[in-house]
Amino acid sequence: MDPNSFLSSEVSVKLNDGSFIVGQLSSLDGYMNVVISNAKELSASREEVKSHKETFIRGNNVLYVAKS
Repeated sequence: MDPNSFLSSEVSVKLNDGSFIVGQLSSLDGYMNVVISNAKELSASREEVKSHKETFIRGNNVLYVAKS
C-alpha cells in the first residue's frame, strides 16, 4: 500500500509506550516520522490526555500507523 494514500486521512499512531496519537495525517516519511494535525494524545486505555493543533512524532517512537 502506498503510504501517501494515508495523507489527509484520520489515523491512529501507536507509540512504543503503548499510548496513541489520533488525528489527521499531514506528513509521513520513510523513517516513519509523522506529523499529525488536530492531534489527540490518548493513554494506553484510550483516555484523552492532551490535544495539540499539530504534533511531530519521531519514527523511532512509532509502532504502527493505521487509518481510523
